[in-house]
Amino acid sequence: MFCSDGKTLNHYNVDSIEWVRPLMQSSNGDVWFNSRYKPCLYTYDGKSFKSFSSIVLKDWVFAMVEDDNKNLWFNNGKNDGVTFYDGKKFINYTAEIGVMPNVSNFFCTGMLKDKEGNIWFKSLSTELCKYDGKTFNFYSE
Repeated sequence: MFCSDGKTLNHYNVDSIEWVRPLMQSSNGDVWFNSRYKPCLYTYDGKSFKSFSSIVLKDWVFAMVEDDNKNLWFNNGKNDGVTFYDGKKFINYTAEIGVMPNVSNFFCTGMLKDKEGNIWFKSLSTELCKYDGKTFNFYSE
């Protein structure tokens, strides 16, 4: 991985990752990325790398959104629901814990935060889910 400050170009090697996919920079300045070939998330705070193993994330991360409370949301475009990170712990929101509908029917393919701070999740089956900070609401045709 390479990073430039406009003056110098630095090369970083993290755990011999062959293919790095940048996700986003969170509001605290950390750069989040993952590997296409390894179910693991990484952050870089400008000084050091930190890795989060596949304890919760079962595959590579497809998208990431930060909510107004600085919590992070991840999805992997697979049938694992969505994953929430509050800076201390990861929580998977899936059908198994009664939050998402049947996981096979809610294949989360995209996320975004709207101007009101709601987090929207799109499924492959065209169903939408809006999280307002308290409740998951589902919309379908």
